[in-house]
Amino acid sequence: MFHRLTILAVTTSLSSCLWLIKPGDPFDSAMLPPPPDYAKPSEWGALPDRKDTADEVPAETNLKDEQSSAQVDVFFIHPTLYFGKTWNADTADSKINTRVDSTTLRLQASVFNCCARIYAPRYRQATLVSFIEKENGARALDAAYSDVLRAFDYYVAHFNQGRRIVIAGHSQGARHAMLLLKDRFDNKPLRQKLVAAYLIGMAIPENQYAQIPPCDSASQTACFISYRSAIEGAEMRKLPHDPTGPYACVNPVTWRNNDTPGNIKDNAGGVSSDFKKIDPNVCSAYCKDGVLRISEPTAPGYSSRNGNYHVSDYALFYVNLRENLRTRIESLK
Repeated sequence: MFHRLTILAVTTSLSSCLWLIKPGDPFDSAMLPPPPDYAKPSEWGALPDRKDTADEVPAETNLKDEQSSAQVDVFFIHPTLYFGKTWNADTADSKINTRVDSTTLRLQASVFNCCARIYAPRYRQATLVSFIEKENGARALDAAYSDVLRAFDYYVAHFNQGRRIVIAGHSQGARHAMLLLKDRFDNKPLRQKLVAAYLIGMAIPENQYAQIPPCDSASQTACFISYRSAIEGAEMRKLPHDPTGPYACVNPVTWRNNDTPGNIKDNAGGVSSDFKKIDPNVCSAYCKDGVLRISEPTAPGYSSRNGNYHVSDYALFYVNLRENLRTRIESLK
């Protein structure tokens, strides 16, 4: 369900099934579920001092969860896992939380357990249709972001303890992370603590920030990484809430924000949805017009629709992302 419905958000076929998942009433802030209380551990999908799915590593690998010795934090914002007929999810909904934990925290946030302590808040995420509903969708997304901002402020006040920070997210999570960088890091003192931001699966303008550029090397810090994966010829639909381009495309094979192609041999490995093993050399990649164009994956288990690999943005470059975070952290020393 996660793979099938999430990918609809970036394809032209979404409009044909809107009637199935569109909320029946306009957005009304009075009808929102109760706001999360981030003093409660239950309002966090991942915390570094407890066992959760962000601690996991693919079973048939030598990768390890090293959060206990990490000197850096990652604040991870999960993508859309809510497809209901209200505009925003309830963080007390156990079914939604299980879906978040078993998919994106396990398959995406775990990328960072190599070398960072993972904090992942639950939030009243906007339902999938919000991305193509202009007025109501914008209000639902704003409500979701208000939770993310409060969660981050709580994290800084109570958890961070002066450590360097990585911001990461995917899809809806990357949208909120994009705004978080603007509100809390760009031209702010906290920028000095920013290792990097992984704003993956969302259109992010190259000139989005005054002081935070797209990364253009594997070791650069205080910069952001953004890409959206699709094979050549696959349509990348512009959504109503996408900002105006040109968009950044930092190639996770070369770590350059340009059209230099990344050889398939330099893709250290993907991890498919079965989360068992590393698939080496799973695809090549090059940037074109703000989109990461990839070759057809050489292994099964990487979800796509009509050539758009949105759901697999992290999975296709799992090892490269993991190794890159370590490289950026080491460059701080």
